[in-house]
Amino acid sequence: MLDTCRESHTPTSTRSPSADVSRKQRHNLREQRRILRLGSQFDHLKATLEAAGLITNKKDKHSILQATIEYIAALEYDAHARMTPSSSQPTSISCTYGKKDQHSIPPTSPPISTNDPMDSADLHIRSLRTHPHSIEYLWMPELVADSTASFHQVFLHASVPSAIARLDGSLVHASHLFLQHFPNSMGLSLYGLCVGLPNVHKMQSLVTTLIAGDGRSAQTKMTWQAPGTSPKPVFVSVALVRDATGQPVNIQCTALPMVA
Repeated sequence: MLDTCRESHTPTSTRSPSADVSRKQRHNLREQRRILRLGSQFDHLKATLEAAGLITNKKDKHSILQATIEYIAALEYDAHARMTPSSSQPTSISCTYGKKDQHSIPPTSPPISTNDPMDSADLHIRSLRTHPHSIEYLWMPELVADSTASFHQVFLHASVPSAIARLDGSLVHASHLFLQHFPNSMGLSLYGLCVGLPNVHKMQSLVTTLIAGDGRSAQTKMTWQAPGTSPKPVFVSVALVRDATGQPVNIQCTALPMVA
């Protein structure tokens, strides 16, 4: 009787087909939830940027990520301006336009005569610094030249893993976050980070599409692996950097690690 009970409780070594199906279903459900979660995060980010007036009808992920970098740069600049102590600076010069609008000139600016219309226009341009939600001020040469943060610093400290590569794919520069996710990657190429030939072919297809002029940006999902690290699923977006004549000179790449 005891032997019979022992035999009845002995686990079988064979796995039923239903167990395999259930495992695949759970995996598929996890993938669907991950994709939906990533999509909802991009939708939330896009809605935030639209509310700030940074993007209108752009829906591709590269445009959303680029606008995010610009938005963060605007907020960081505004926060830096607010944290600057006013006691260590001389009194600013104020200029009133009517009864409603009043703008202050930073004390580091030279004295401006309101009799000169060109000076008044320059004053209006400088006053845009107080509007962090107006992305135009980032691209005004007058403000960029007087900015305490360079675009190089914005690139290095961006909240999106970003890298600059030559047209052959070799990496020449990377942000701090990119090197955190993909250490020891400098000296490699975008293709060298890809795991396996299928991912290499995906990257080649993205770059070829850009250089052929079939779009301003291209995106896809693939798997990357930096030396000494484990493979990571990433969402890769690439865009061309052009010179003053419009010729492609570099590739801008962002690689967002995806939730497994």
